[in-house]
Amino acid sequence: MMSEAWHAIDDSWPSIMHVPGDNDGKYPNSNGLLIRTAKDGNSALLIDCGMGSRVARKIRKEFSITRVLLSHWHEDHTASLKVLKNTRISCHGADIPPLSDVDAFKQAYGVVGTAIEQQFVSFVEAVGMEPVKGAEPMEPGFFREGDASVQVIHTPGHSAGHCCFYEPRRKIAFMSDIDLSKFGPWYGCRDSNLGDFVRSVRVMQSLDIDIAASGHEGIIEGKDIKDGLAYFLAKIEERDDKILALMREVTPRLAHDIYGHNIVYRNYNKFGEYLRLAEGIMIDQHLARLLATGRIIRCGEGFTLP
Repeated sequence: MMSEAWHAIDDSWPSIMHVPGDNDGKYPNSNGLLIRTAKDGNSALLIDCGMGSRVARKIRKEFSITRVLLSHWHEDHTASLKVLKNTRISCHGADIPPLSDVDAFKQAYGVVGTAIEQQFVSFVEAVGMEPVKGAEPMEPGFFREGDASVQVIHTPGHSAGHCCFYEPRRKIAFMSDIDLSKFGPWYGCRDSNLGDFVRSVRVMQSLDIDIAASGHEGIIEGKDIKDGLAYFLAKIEERDDKILALMREVTPRLAHDIYGHNIVYRNYNKFGEYLRLAEGIMIDQHLARLLATGRIIRCGEGFTLP
């Protein structure tokens, strides 16, 4: 059963369906994946649930969702769960605390004790985020339900428990927020890890993928997948280079001297205070990476070129 709200990723493999999110899958929405769990009937797994309430209601009407597999805990991948009440949910264990608890959610975003804490919480509540209780830990390896089988691949970096999903027979991957966007990788939460992100991109590079479904960019095929993964790694290097360029202008530099210089974001728009905070978290990780590789050294409380 196909609909304007979902369609087979590949005509030769109709059991796997792409679910485009509202707003072209851009934040505060995301794209998802449906996988039939029986050749006959309407039962299916759903991967991620941030497509928007309109699409989620259509899915609820047409399918019996046996389980939702979450790639990670962020609100743009979970906000439509409220439409699918009483559905079993699985998520990597590392992401269950911020998924299920508002205080852990705020801690992970780094907003606790800041001037924007309440404003931030009000915003994510407005886009539909609610704590998700009762999620079951999802282990890496093959997840099987009915006729469906999908490989869960732990790909931390964007979040501690971020996972991608792979169907090796048809070489289809759901890459969630290794999303191959032109923005590049995002690792601006307290549970993000730049080094892990690099390793996770390399894991995805090692797979034989013909078709990739991105959490925010739609369907990517063939050579564009490898090019997109290489671009993600290059974007990290580009951000390193921006920091090094600032250090050539003035040295030594304190970490907070580098914040607000558009290392990650081109502009800070109406969410400026939060974007500066997230960018600072990312810059701190770049400084640690540059320090570990000897490209910068400590100088008092700051950093300088060797």
